[in-house]
Amino acid sequence: MKYILLLLPVLLLAACQDEPPELMMETEQSRAAGILESYSWSWWGGGTEQSGSLPTETIHLMDVEVVTASPGEEAELSFADNSSSEIQADRWEENTPAERLDTENGSLLMPDESGTHPVDVYADRQDTNNSAHYTFLVEVEE
Repeated sequence: MKYILLLLPVLLLAACQDEPPELMMETEQSRAAGILESYSWSWWGGGTEQSGSLPTETIHLMDVEVVTASPGEEAELSFADNSSSEIQADRWEENTPAERLDTENGSLLMPDESGTHPVDVYADRQDTNNSAHYTFLVEVEE
């Protein structure tokens, strides 16, 4: 019973967020916050839909922190509110997804090829029907 009472405020706060939490990506070399893009978010008493830019546009329009990684390195993803979501990630080229990146247990595998890659991370909270896209700029160095 004590544990339930301790968890209740956390659950209530999570249910009352009016926008998706910040998403961080961390590698051996660096750590950066993703840019929140399109999302569909609801909470007790309301909800909102937000449209964003394509990842390839965002990296040119905004000051995006670069995540440095080695080819094929595993990067950890973590939400500011310590929640979890089903994750899907794509590397983008031009204005289209070019490669689906492997994801598992809150992490993703970086692209194998060196270079600068816009990455879209889609987080789906199936238990609440909330979802969000985040853009990261990844620099893969040998």
